[in-house]
Order: sequence, then structure tokens, then C-alpha cells
Amino acid sequence: MKRFFCVLLTLIILLGCSSIAMASVVSDTDLVHVDYPSTDSDIPVLIAPAPELTDYESNDNSWDALMEEFMTANRINPDTVTFGYYNTVTGEEHYFNGDKRMTAASVNKMPLNMYYAEKLYNGEITWETKFNGVAYKLGQEYSIRYSNNDYTNALIAAIGRYPDYRKAILPYIGLEEADVEYAYLTVNQFTAEQIMYCLKLLHSDPERYPGVIDNMLLATPGEYFEQQVTDYEIAQKYGWYNEEGHNYINCVGIVETEEPILLAVFSDNCGMGKYLLGEYCALMVKYTEESIAFRKAEAEKKAEEEAAAAETPAPEVSEEPQPTPDAIIPPEDIEEQPKERSSEEENTIRTVGCIIACAILAGAIGLIFRKKNAPADSDARPGALRTIAFLLLSLAAIAAIIATIVVCSRGLEARPHIMDEGEDPAIVAEEFLALALEGKGAEAEELLLGNSTLGLGAKPEDTIGAMMYDALLDSFSYELSGPCQEDSIDASQVFTVTYLDLTAITSQQKEATTARLEEYVNEADKLQDVFAEDGGYLPELAMAALEEVTEELLARAEDYYVQTELELHLRYSNGEWKVIADGDLFTILSGNTSH
Repeated sequence: MKRFFCVLLTLIILLGCSSIAMASVVSDTDLVHVDYPSTDSDIPVLIAPAPELTDYESNDNSWDALMEEFMTANRINPDTVTFGYYNTVTGEEHYFNGDKRMTAASVNKMPLNMYYAEKLYNGEITWETKFNGVAYKLGQEYSIRYSNNDYTNALIAAIGRYPDYRKAILPYIGLEEADVEYAYLTVNQFTAEQIMYCLKLLHSDPERYPGVIDNMLLATPGEYFEQQVTDYEIAQKYGWYNEEGHNYINCVGIVETEEPILLAVFSDNCGMGKYLLGEYCALMVKYTEESIAFRKAEAEKKAEEEAAAAETPAPEVSEEPQPTPDAIIPPEDIEEQPKERSSEEENTIRTVGCIIACAILAGAIGLIFRKKNAPADSDARPGALRTIAFLLLSLAAIAAIIATIVVCSRGLEARPHIMDEGEDPAIVAEEFLALALEGKGAEAEELLLGNSTLGLGAKPEDTIGAMMYDALLDSFSYELSGPCQEDSIDASQVFTVTYLDLTAITSQQKEATTARLEEYVNEADKLQDVFAEDGGYLPELAMAALEEVTEELLARAEDYYVQTELELHLRYSNGEWKVIADGDLFTILSGNTSH
């Protein structure tokens, strides 16, 4: 019977120790911490989603602090971006890297057209005046609204050499010719401050630049600055250019909030891709709205205080003594609220309980072996007192073990669940890529982390753009390349993707179009059927030749297919895996195109 009792006690104590070990393993999760932004800085989080629009709350409500948080939350390298903000009503103005020269891509088409539009306003030209065969009305529309490079180059060439064009637009970016460096005359670069000067001129006197804002309002609806902001009109000019490993994505424009704001963004290989533009615009709109609301509330409060002061008579001086600080309840008299025990305290209690239980059990076992091994005539042989002591020690050991098990069980139940079993990240990655490459933008965007868009639904309106868009979608294919790599809340899956390199197509369009136009000349009965009065090709004929050439090049589009490895990154957020879009993905989805 005694042996059975000892075996039972041993099993119980082993069970208690294993429970404590389980509790210790769960305790280790207290050390898990991921430095992602929380919606409330006072609430610690183990896993948090990427910040949404309403998540950026700077502590001092300043623009600089807000932008610092915005860039930190989105892991933006400060050297890859420049930002500008201007409130046209209050004059509030801010810049980040405002004097840093950045590749402008098609943003240069805004000051170029302001140069021509002012000539139109002054009566120096008309809408029908042609430059290299292009009527300015059509040239402005295609240059700004559709960002067509051929029409833009015709307008630039009409000014003269490239440095001549750069000098011609100096008044629209706030520079004097004596102040410019040689580099300005040779490369397509601007600073945010220069472009903001241009936007200020355009907004302050839009009639002086007829058609420019109208065409900017029609450019790429739902894209760039309009990705998230839908409540206000936005006149924007975007620029997107990919060259030699650099992905330049820019946008400048006017957002017609209650107090219209001017925005400028330039980026070079920013990890957010074009999402940067939508997020920044939405953030600045929110910043402006909150600023307006705050100033209105302050004005109303001040008006109410002034009205109350005017209506309320001056109070009579009372001789009654005022309460003294002694009447305030001292801190020591305030009843303290009990504090919850921390996990470290609970672990300490469990450990001490286990030690006590083991000590008591060891004492009981010691009594057994001492009595068993003692000589027959020894005082250590069994007696009534020793038997009672053995039983009491055994019962105490059982009670200590049971108490330890209860505390450990409560600790296990109280632990937070860090991560649910979610769907396989490899399945999510493949589903996302399949939807994106099929042009199903809305469905693919549901699998993205944050409020970003892919822009897959914005099919170009012009014929050539639509042809190339369809050819790009037809070219997409992919296959898995290796297993999915998963590490806690992060995962990645590599794919081999095939797509149409549109830059290879566009590089041949110009030469082939020129050759086609020469064929038209040879076949024409009259030169008037081919050439305009200024000696250039008729615009409609040039466009027809370009369409024919593009169609022929796309007929053998497979000759321009390329393969590349794409590593999709995912993050576990709110119980599910989400895809993180980056520049490599956008490069593939755009077919390496220059915009």
C-alpha cells in the first residue's frame, strides 16, 4: 500500500512539473514583439496590419511629424522621394527634399504646355496653329491628357534645340537664366519647389493658361492621386519612366478641397511604387480637412466666449474664503486599485509552488526509506507519530501539486492567441498573381496589404494604348519557382513570370513609322495628301501610320516576350495572409513601359 501511495505521489509531481514547463513555453511568447505601427500608441500590439489612411496620427500634429511617421510606416527610403504641399487659402507650405533634383518623366509636359497656352492667351497663336504638323489644340490634349510623347516632342522641337526648350520654360518654374546650371539644360529634371511654383501660377490664373487644367482634370481618372480620393476634383499630371534599373513614378496636381491644395511627388525606386502617390494625396487631403475643422472649431469657440463675455456682467467680489489646496484629498488617502499580476509574477508563484511540493514529497519519501532500512530495534522503526507525520506530509504535497496545476491551467487559458492557423501563404500568393495577370484588378486588390490599387482596370482610351494594353495582358504567364519561404508573420514565394516588354515595341515604333510615312509619300498622287503647310506630315496620317506599325509589331508580340523572377512578399495580418506590392510587381504589370 505504501509503495502504491509513493508511486501515485511521484506521478502527480511529474504531472505538476510538466504543467509548469508548458506554462513556461507559453510565457516565452511574451518576448515576441514586432515594431509595426499601432493605431493607438498607448496600446501595444504583437501583430498589426500596415497603416491605413486614418492610422497616421502625429503626436504634435505638424506636417513634418506626420510625414516622418508616414515614411517610417511605409518603410520609405528618404533618399528616394521628394514631396511638396501648399494650401492656396492659408499659404501653408511644406517640403521634404524640396530642392532635390529628380527625374520628372512626363511631368515636364505641364510647364511646356503652359508656355504654349500663354502664347494662345496673348493672341500669338491659335488653337489651330500647327507645330511640326500638329495643331496645338490636339497637341495639348494628347500631351497632357494622354501623355503622348510624339505630340510632346513635336511641341518641343518647334521651340528649337533641347536647351532652348529648357530655357523657354524657366519663367514657369521660378528661375532666371543666369541662375541655371548646365545640367538643367541637358536633363529632364526638376525639384519639387520648382514644380510647386509652376502649380501656383497655374492655379492663381488658370485663364492665362487655357485648356491646361481642363486636360489635367481628364487625365487618368481613378489613378495616381485619384487612387483613394474620390470626393474632390483633381487636376493632375503624372510621370512614369523606367530606365536602367530606375523606376521613376511622379505626380503633381491641384486637389479641389474646401481650401484647394497643390501637391508634388517625385520618386526613384520607392518600394511603394505608384501606391505612394495615392497614399500621399489621401493623407494630405485628410491633413487639410482636419486643419480646416480645427480652425473652424477654434473660431466658433472664440466667438462663443466673446458672446458670453459680452452678455455676462462682471462677477461681484466675494468675501467668502476660497478653497485652499489643503481641501484637496492627498494622494495617500486615495484607495489604490489592485494591480493585476504580471506574467513574471505568475511564473514565480508556479516555480515556488513546484519547489515546495517537491520538498514536501522528498521529506515524505525520506521517512519511508528511513523506516524501511532501519534495524529492527532502532527508534526509526514505524511508530504512530512517524506514520501520522508521513501522512500529513503526503497530503501537503498533494495539495501543493494541485494548487500548482490550477495556477498553470489558468495561465494557459489567459494567454493571448498570437496567430491563428491561416491559409497557406503560397496559395494566397498564387491566387493573387493569377488574378493580377488576368487583369482582374478588383479581386486581386482584396488580397493586398493596405488600401492600394493595381490600376489594372484603367484601360487606355486611345487606340494605340488599348492595343498595347490588350497585348500585355495576353502575354502574361507564370509558374512556381521553388517552395514558399515562411518565417513567423512574413513569407515569400518566387515565380517565373513571362510578359511582353513594351519598351522593346516602343523602341521600334518611331523608325518603323517613319519608314511607313515614306511609303505614303511614294504612293501619294499629291504632296498635299501627305504634308501639311509647314512641311510636316499630316497629323492624322502620322497617327494612322503609327497605328498600322504598332498593330504589325504586336502581331509578332511573342518575339518581345521576356522572363523574369518575381518574389512576392506576404505578411500575416488580422488572421490572414496579405500580399505586399512592390516595384518589381509594377514593372511586370506595366510591361516596363515609359509613361
